[in-house]
Amino acid sequence: MTAKVITDTIEKPDGSPVDLTKQSAAKAWANFDITGTAVVNGSLNISSFVDSGTGLGVLNLTNSFDSASYGVSGYAGAAAGESNVATFLSRSSSQSAHTASSFPVAVWNHGGSQTDVGLIGISIYGGLA
Repeated sequence: MTAKVITDTIEKPDGSPVDLTKQSAAKAWANFDITGTAVVNGSLNISSFVDSGTGLGVLNLTNSFDSASYGVSGYAGAAAGESNVATFLSRSSSQSAHTASSFPVAVWNHGGSQTDVGLIGISIYGGLA
């Protein structure tokens, strides 16, 4: 016989949310658009995105990681109807290094220039503080 648990919420006895600190799930993620005024479309553990110029910005975390030694994966590309196609998501040398509480983002196009795009997704893995 296989046991199955189905639930919408997992809470501690005091009603506060359970931390998934021992899980290998992403501890933060975001889907955002940096064309025009930057907009975070959906996220977990992201307090804000600060637009710092064409193709540049910083994701700020709600809950910090235990160090700056976390892993990041992501994609950047044109949203429907955009002709601007990005190919690379990284940190620019003009930005500060990532910290336990923030991650700088840079988006580059095929021509090697930083560019704003309508579709960026990032997942961050590591231990929370």
